Amino acid sequence: MRFCLLLIAVLVRAHRESQHFAVQLDEEIEESPPMTVSPQNWSSVLGSIGVEPVRVHLLAGVYPNMSFTLPAGAKLELQGERGVKVEEIVVRGSDSTDKPERSRHKVAERAELTLKSFQLARASLEHAVSSLALIDVAVGVLQHPGSEEEDESMPNSSRFESYVKSSGCIACLTIQNSVLIPMYIFVCGFNATVIDSTLMPSVGDQRRPKNKWRNYLSVFNVFIERSHLGGPEGALDIDESHEEVESYEDGSARGITVVNSTLDNVTVQLEGNVSIKNSSMIGKYEVITYGKHYHGRIENSYFGLCTGHCVHLELEESDFVLVGSSMQTAIQASGSTDLNLEIRHLEVFDVHCPFLEYFQSEMPGTGGGKGRPMLNVTLAFVKFRNVWSAVKIDANDWRLAMHHVEIRQAMLTGVTVQSRDATRAGIAQLRNLSMRDMPVGVLADHVVADITAMTAVQCSIGISARASSLNMREVDVLGKHRQSSGIMLKSSVLEANDIRMTNLAAGLLLSSTTVNMQGVFITDNALGTLSVNSTGTIKGLIYFNDAADEVCSSHNVCPQVEHRSAAMEVHHAKAMMFSLLGCLVATISAVQGLKLLYTEKALSLRMLFWMLGCSLWLLVLIGAVSVLVVIRRAVQEQDDQNRPNLAEFTGPERKMMVRLVALLLWSAGGMLYVFFDVYLHRHSLMLSGDAKLRKELDEKKAQLKERLDNKSLRRRMQSMHQKLFAALDDRNKDDSKRIFQEMKVLAEEEAKNLGGWFEDQRKVYQDEDAGARMQKLEQIASQDGEAVQPPLKDHYFEKEEAETKEAVEVKKSAVDALWTYASWLRRDFKGQLGQLLADLNEFSAKDVREFDEKLQLDPSMHRLQHEDGAEVGPHLGLLVASIKSKERALAKINTDYQEDFKAGKKKEEPLARYVCDFLRATIYAADPFALALAFHEFKKRFKIVRVKNKFANEKLKTEERTNILVNFWVESGDMKQIGEVQFLMQEYLTAKSIQHLYYDVARAKSEDELFDKPIFA
Repeated sequence: MRFCLLLIAVLVRAHRESQHFAVQLDEEIEESPPMTVSPQNWSSVLGSIGVEPVRVHLLAGVYPNMSFTLPAGAKLELQGERGVKVEEIVVRGSDSTDKPERSRHKVAERAELTLKSFQLARASLEHAVSSLALIDVAVGVLQHPGSEEEDESMPNSSRFESYVKSSGCIACLTIQNSVLIPMYIFVCGFNATVIDSTLMPSVGDQRRPKNKWRNYLSVFNVFIERSHLGGPEGALDIDESHEEVESYEDGSARGITVVNSTLDNVTVQLEGNVSIKNSSMIGKYEVITYGKHYHGRIENSYFGLCTGHCVHLELEESDFVLVGSSMQTAIQASGSTDLNLEIRHLEVFDVHCPFLEYFQSEMPGTGGGKGRPMLNVTLAFVKFRNVWSAVKIDANDWRLAMHHVEIRQAMLTGVTVQSRDATRAGIAQLRNLSMRDMPVGVLADHVVADITAMTAVQCSIGISARASSLNMREVDVLGKHRQSSGIMLKSSVLEANDIRMTNLAAGLLLSSTTVNMQGVFITDNALGTLSVNSTGTIKGLIYFNDAADEVCSSHNVCPQVEHRSAAMEVHHAKAMMFSLLGCLVATISAVQGLKLLYTEKALSLRMLFWMLGCSLWLLVLIGAVSVLVVIRRAVQEQDDQNRPNLAEFTGPERKMMVRLVALLLWSAGGMLYVFFDVYLHRHSLMLSGDAKLRKELDEKKAQLKERLDNKSLRRRMQSMHQKLFAALDDRNKDDSKRIFQEMKVLAEEEAKNLGGWFEDQRKVYQDEDAGARMQKLEQIASQDGEAVQPPLKDHYFEKEEAETKEAVEVKKSAVDALWTYASWLRRDFKGQLGQLLADLNEFSAKDVREFDEKLQLDPSMHRLQHEDGAEVGPHLGLLVASIKSKERALAKINTDYQEDFKAGKKKEEPLARYVCDFLRATIYAADPFALALAFHEFKKRFKIVRVKNKFANEKLKTEERTNILVNFWVESGDMKQIGEVQFLMQEYLTAKSIQHLYYDVARAKSEDELFDKPIFA
């Protein structure tokens, strides 16, 4: 502001000095009355003019040629009345003033001339005057009278032309309320003032040599207000008078001031201050200002379309301000040093060269001192449209500050800055910079730049730098159809935060560069980042780029890219492919796993494998959701910061939503396939699974039997048994006893061999869970008691059929009664045990914990095999045998019980009451813990008579410690009978079918016990 006030004060003072003579002349002439002349007597009056001030009044008429001599120091005013037309005025000087003086102190001796209020065709000052004033004068071509003689020195072509020319320089030239159109002007002066006037030079005669009569106003200081200078037909040059430059006093005002005026086809070339306010420069104009310690200001003005740089600044240690104007031309400041240039609130458009161009002079000794900028430029609130470049700087020690600048449709670059010497690098500070539609947004070479809040849209390259140090914040580079590049750096250092790039061919291109980038947002590009021999760290969202999110070449020396989610480490196309493949694998795994579950009804290693495959769907979904959450959070962060162009960066969120929906639809298709292929056919799968499981268990049982069964021995025993039957049938006691003894020896030997297997199997049970499961069986206490059936009614003793066997009579009617009771009770016996097993097989983990807090039931580890006629559940099986045959009961009575009766061990009669296994069943399990749990629950529901825990009886042989025998009351209404349940391990159940063949022979006391039925058939 102080600069502006100082500039205005200097210009006003110059203007006042230029009009001082005119005011003084008016005051002096008013002292004497004017002299009146006519076209007939003007020569006599003007021929007598002296040094005294004279006012001459011209009467109406046409004055063809007024030629007179104006003495030194004379003061003359010619004022016409309405209708005065002067064809030509020629002013000559006296002998003492014919030769122009070259020193300023002689100017006071020159004459002063004022022309007022008439029309004039031509004016020629052959005498140098100190002051010339044209007030209310119209200069133009008059109609040629045709009778007067013209000056022979003037060319014939000039007889119809108007002009104003001076032979010497005029100290003060004043043109006020005048119209000079069309005309030639050749005036030299020190100070010129043009107010409320029009000067329109003529283009001249084209037959004259080039620049023969150039229109010029050569002055050191000029003030123009409310005037129009120049025109489309002729150009006007306003420049310094080089002939009088030594005569101009140092310290006097220099420069040009233009206020509320229009300059058309005017060239201004002056040293000094420049002030152009509320004015227009149009046509083929040019403004050249130079000098040292000057100030310039262009304000609220219009500079029309002008090709090239039509404003030249060649200033040293000066200030220049452009504010509130509109320009269609460019500024070149290449000849300036230590220049402060401020450009504010400017509109620049249709400029076909760099608007502001500055390059360092090659001349030695030019430029600012070290540490002092050669150029300090500030651009604020400037709009560029359809320009080649906004700024182009090629020099050392410069500073550029741009904020709130908008550049549209640049032909070359938005900003081009370069330093020639790396040790004297220029400094650029760019804030709130908007660029659109140009090849390169910012081009920097050996520059220190700070870029904040910049947006580059549809630029072939957003930012390109070489050997520069860059600090960026809130920079957006937006492309179109992926045909542009974002940031290209070579041999540079980049510190950046909050950088966003999208819809580009390549986002970030690095070569031999060190970067530290935080909060980047590089998405929806053909290529995310390409690094060659670069280092540093890049953190942020780099995703959804087509070719690759990051490409590292040249020996893998590349910046470390830290993604916001581990799922983003994989390229999005591969991630989508892997996700679809994972969902497909999960679907297949679900199908196979469910089929395996329905068929095997238990967990297994294969089931765990398929479950692991199913977990891929969960992993895919978690990964997709995590990526979506990360992208949404990143977009939300941008929204919270009120960043512009937010709509351009919501694409990744939409894409991720589409991918997530696609994955869900793909998964839904897989689920439908699972539903229709597996779930709807689960019953058939379960049936086939049961059949398969039964087959597997049958094969396992057959393999066990195959391993335990000595076929050759069994065939031999079968043959010997047949011979024994034949000997008994023939009553051949010798042969029968001999064969019986051989069979018994072989049976005892095979039983001993089978005992080895039982011992090994018991170790297997004891090794599981460190013996904890087997220990549960061994801890069951045996319970002694006499198992005797209830007394029989008397009528069963009335009908007796006795058989004599070794002189002992046995009443068979009691066996019949007990067998009949068992037949009636068998249904309840089987039903009660079946309900017990059903409840046990449905036990929950909570129920199991009430029995033991550590051990659990696991049917996948202890698979239960099927037995013919058995009820089988996941944990336990129930095999209810047929009612014990009467023959077997009688054989037991006639042997064991008769001996016990004689020995006094059994006292109740009939002895048939001691037969307590007419109702008999087996509860078996593959898990010792399940068998112990079954006994624990059995004890709660039934009345137990006797328990023989052979598992815990160490006195028995190993092959005999295979079960728990329990006698209990079976009740139904008024009937009751003692039944027997055997708690047995599954493998023992299979082995006993082989073991009993030989045990029946080994335990037989006589050959007669082997007569009833074939054992080895």
